[in-house]
Amino acid sequence: MSTNLISYFKLKKNVKNKLFCSDAWNFEGAEKKDFLGGHPYLKHSDYKEFVRESFIRNVKFFSGQDLPYAIELFSDDFFAEWIHGSQLTDIFGRSIQLGGSISFAFIDGNHQYDFVRRDFYNVDRLLEVGGFLLFDDSADGTQWEVKQVITEVLESERYELVKKNPNYFFKKLKHL
Repeated sequence: MSTNLISYFKLKKNVKNKLFCSDAWNFEGAEKKDFLGGHPYLKHSDYKEFVRESFIRNVKFFSGQDLPYAIELFSDDFFAEWIHGSQLTDIFGRSIQLGGSISFAFIDGNHQYDFVRRDFYNVDRLLEVGGFLLFDDSADGTQWEVKQVITEVLESERYELVKKNPNYFFKKLKHL
């Protein structure tokens, strides 16, 4: 849904920047169990394929006029490829050259502190001054560990809080 919403706002505001998203579609518990949530016959691999196909179908339908580049990698691997300037093929079969600075990032993934912190670190290295950063599930009162990273961003004084509605939306003021 977030990919389609960002695509919609790009279209509405006539923004031409390429939109990238990354997801390996490996879900919590997949490495430990054969079956989804102890279900008697739904396998994690089937669920992964269902979610992946649903994403493809929805993005083609709602964002077909400007498909995002959807890279099937964990975010750490995606950023390593980005920094390396790799040429990759997205899930739609299109080749794309990665690299350069970024102007907007939406951090939405694993909500554990270490993962959110690494995503922020990777984005921070690439986000241009004046660029924007939005954190999912960062609203005040949330139990997600993303809030610890929000505190660190606020304390860094390198980001300006643009809006909190309910998630935190920042503008980068300066590099480290």
